Amino acid sequence: MSTYLITGVAGFIGYHTAKTLLLAGHNVIGIDAMVPYYDLSLKKARLSDIQHACFEYHEFDVGNFDKLKDLLGNVSIDYIIHLAAQPGVRYSIDHPFEYGKHNLSAMLSIMEFARLRQAEIKQFVFASSSSVYGLENTVPFSVDSKILSPMSLYAATKIADEAMAYSYAHLYKIPTVGLRFFTVYGPFGRPDMAVFSFTQNIDHEKEITLFEKGQLKRDFTYVDDIVAGIIASCKVNHNASDPYKIYNLGNNNPEKVTDLVSYIEKFLGKKAIIKDLPMSKGDMRETYADISLSQKELGFQPTVALEKGTELFVEWYKKYYYT
Repeated sequence: MSTYLITGVAGFIGYHTAKTLLLAGHNVIGIDAMVPYYDLSLKKARLSDIQHACFEYHEFDVGNFDKLKDLLGNVSIDYIIHLAAQPGVRYSIDHPFEYGKHNLSAMLSIMEFARLRQAEIKQFVFASSSSVYGLENTVPFSVDSKILSPMSLYAATKIADEAMAYSYAHLYKIPTVGLRFFTVYGPFGRPDMAVFSFTQNIDHEKEITLFEKGQLKRDFTYVDDIVAGIIASCKVNHNASDPYKIYNLGNNNPEKVTDLVSYIEKFLGKKAIIKDLPMSKGDMRETYADISLSQKELGFQPTVALEKGTELFVEWYKKYYYT
């Protein structure tokens, strides 16, 4: 039995990661700032679903280093999984300071905490994003690609997080793993993400917006596959000269947004009302993960195709909102 510190534990991926670890018999300490980026009732429902004798929850901003140190300075922790962040490519256009606070300051704070606990931390794992690939034209996206052309402030903060993590890993010999997530979806997902928002709008017979007539492609990745990759990354071995590694976690199979809409229509039994718009500022035409390194070193193998994952999401949606 190990003890995991998870930031952003009331978030979509944090919740699923905590639940999986608790079911496996581990201790989980969770932190969340409960930022009202979307309806807090969903975050509260996630927290309610993971109440457990081995779960300890603290509500505060992980960017508050003094509070982090005071609360957990003497608590034994084996692994840190840093998932707290301000998400959203489009939201970053109009709310830039939220990204400085929740993506940069919070990252610095949790890394400083890891530095203080360097002797006992077996792995520091943090969330990055496929958005870091920006204008990269070569697909699938490889972790060996240079990431110098972010298309949004959100992406820029994730690149900065990777750079900070690299420096801390090498300066202080903290075993560190960064994970670039590709369009994660599933039960208890984020309402601003396409799978959730499209389902909700189609269900309520409201318009959904498709950019470029829905021809943009996304490497939609089911949350259970992502969680498996996160947990596997905690066990990565590093050589003494390079304590930092970065991996893609994606489905390795980009699909058109129109395909997603068709699946939602199928499982809801309703037709979408579609509004077409040109490509949005900061958006990427295609995301496509090269997962060869993740397969080799993490044993990562996505198992849930988009059609099945959409079916599972719609089943959860109906249960959550109608029962």
